Order: sequence, then C-alpha cells, then structure tokens
Amino acid sequence: DAIHGLQQKKLKHSFKFQSAYDELPFTNVTSDFVGALDHIFFDPEEWLILSRLHVPSTFNELNVSDVPCGHLLPSKHWPSDHLAIGITLGFKKHRNDCGCGCIPKGIMSVFEMAELRKKARAKKDKKAHMPGADKW
Repeated sequence: DAIHGLQQKKLKHSFKFQSAYDELPFTNVTSDFVGALDHIFFDPEEWLILSRLHVPSTFNELNVSDVPCGHLLPSKHWPSDHLAIGITLGFKKHRNDCGCGCIPKGIMSVFEMAELRKKARAKKDKKAHMPGADKW
C-alpha cells in the first residue's frame, strides 16, 4: 500500500545514486528562501558525466549588474525562479564488451547526430562560399 510505504520512518531503495553536482548551494533565491530545490541523481556505476551546466554558486555571480536585490530570482539576467541545472551523460562501457545489447553498436545519440548535421552544414556552407562556386 502506497500510503503505508510513505508513512515509514525510513524510505529505502536499492539504487546507488550520486548527485551530479557535488556542492549546489542554491537553485532558488527569493527574499525569504535560499536553497537547492533542484537535483540530478545518477548511478555512477552505469553512467559517466560528460559535461555539466555551470550553475552560479555565489550571490555576486547572480547579481552581475550590482544592483540592490539583484541576486533574487527571477531577475533581468536570470528570467526563471529556478537556476537551470543540467548534465550530459554517457554510458560506461561494460567490461569485456558484454555483448548484452545494452549499448547497441552503430546507434548514435541525439547529440552525436546533431553534431554530424552541424558539421555537414558547415562543410556545405564552406563549399558554397568558395571562389568560383555557384551562388545560391
């Protein structure tokens, strides 16, 4: 029963989650609250962090205009009431190329496909602007 489970003093699970941000002093700053409301958890045995979105960690970083109360969210420079957090994850390779199908060979991620399209467009643009090339 879900209600009974929520009434337990300690909720337990078997996941081995880790926070994607080691120290995140806040993701929300208002006149009466400062704290981290947003989190990303992942299983470090299965995933590897490839990149992490920078999140301001001081009021000075939030108040780039140095105006009174300029660190409060939302603001002119931070239009949301929460700071954006984000990571790019990659699969960790299984030992001895497990062959279980968990990481299909030859299938690209959305990010890899976008990068290929970006390179193809750049190549096409470069070719179109070469001397002697037909104009559009």
